[in-house]
Amino acid sequence: MGAYLEKPVTEKHLENGKSDEVQYGACTMQGWRANQEDAHNCILSLEEGWNMFAVYDGHGGSEVSQYTADHLPKFLKNKDFLKSSDSLTEAFQKLFVEFDDVLRSESVLDELKRIYEASKGSPAASIHSSDEDDRIKTIEESELPLEDLIMKYGVAVLNNGPLLTQKIVDMVGKNRKRKQSNDPTDDSKRSKNTAKLKKELAGDEKSEKVEEVEGDDAVGDVKESAEKDEKATAEEATEKHEDDDDEDDDSDYEYSATEDAEKPVKAGEGDAAGVSESESDDDEEDEDEAEGEEESGEDEEDDEEIDQRQFRLNRNVYDMGDIPGEDSGTTACVCFMSDTKIVVANIGDSRAVLCRAGKAIDLSVDHKPEDKIERDRIENAGGIVNEEGRVNGGLNLSRAFGDHSYKKNDSLPLQEQMISALPDVHIENRDVQDEFIVVACDGIWNSLKSQEVVDIVRLGFKEGKSCEQLSGELCDACLADSTAGDGTGCDNMTVIVIKIGSQ
Repeated sequence: MGAYLEKPVTEKHLENGKSDEVQYGACTMQGWRANQEDAHNCILSLEEGWNMFAVYDGHGGSEVSQYTADHLPKFLKNKDFLKSSDSLTEAFQKLFVEFDDVLRSESVLDELKRIYEASKGSPAASIHSSDEDDRIKTIEESELPLEDLIMKYGVAVLNNGPLLTQKIVDMVGKNRKRKQSNDPTDDSKRSKNTAKLKKELAGDEKSEKVEEVEGDDAVGDVKESAEKDEKATAEEATEKHEDDDDEDDDSDYEYSATEDAEKPVKAGEGDAAGVSESESDDDEEDEDEAEGEEESGEDEEDDEEIDQRQFRLNRNVYDMGDIPGEDSGTTACVCFMSDTKIVVANIGDSRAVLCRAGKAIDLSVDHKPEDKIERDRIENAGGIVNEEGRVNGGLNLSRAFGDHSYKKNDSLPLQEQMISALPDVHIENRDVQDEFIVVACDGIWNSLKSQEVVDIVRLGFKEGKSCEQLSGELCDACLADSTAGDGTGCDNMTVIVIKIGSQ
């Protein structure tokens, strides 16, 4: 569940435009979400004979989607990709990855930080104080499985000790209180997980301080150890964290132009830990443990090795704190139209749909972590897709701009990281039966199927409604009455309706 408001924001931001060949209308609506993180482009004649329409569905903040809407059109135009010798597919794939590389340059990271800071003072952001946001985040995380909490905060626990140990203990406690009556766990598995949790949280030097316990008692004992032995350290860490926050609030971030992307595209560098880092030490520990537990059977050894590997890999991937561009990103569904072709480059789960003679034709494919091609890439990069379809217990999509905390495997190129900006490109030749195109974020597609959207828009045109009016009606049709359900209809919504030809 995301951060929801008590009442939805139903104010619509509308726009429209037309040329001799095309007319369009767009609507964006915040809905139940605490913040609007979508952005979009509607640009007639970006290049001679080519129009551009795009939707960017941000997550973790609006900074990457906003920056992409502001800069991607110019970036593409400056590359003259429509005139290059490469095929349109190769050109889009190359330039999307290059743009993603630009997003981690120092100047752009500064700009993303400036956008993030500015958004905190916007009317939409002021609906929730930072305390309220923390409260919402804590509620969300208290619902996460224990394994996902370890994935998310593992590296922070190992680095910061008591402060983050206490955070996990508190969340796990809340989670178990809610689920203890209806989610029994096998005792042997629980004991095994408890031992592993003690080792990873307490560390080798402090493992002696945590008594051997099983079941729910593990939470209480770890909590007691953190309170008694490391209370002072936690207070110091809290004070240091507050000082750092004050320094960040006083910082000024000046706008910097996008750096030249004509450079080799490599994975994360600098302070970020690569997946292979500290692998040898951990492998030695695994070997020692395996030798002492041969009598337990090969199957148990294999399970332990997999568990240890999973934790190590996620430990290297995650970094505590919300860093614009590192812990935020955006989908991108970009549609270029000429008088002869429709070209769609897509990353993520926004979607473009063409209506041809009343039939819906998907011009893009939603990228979900559980899909085989996505899962294979994620696992090859050292990631894990959990049962809920989330990468390392976090992101529930597999391709995006930004999200560079998932792109730290030094041995792989940028497009082969867990989260990739390599787009699928669909090219469709124009047909006399083409009527219109709808480009929208998943706030629409999670509520309505492609054909349902086509039917609504087609009927609206027959009734004399405009593209702008229909885009707004689609948002209203998808808005949930409350947040009591599964989240459908509670997302930000952005829709572009593009009428083509003489229909």
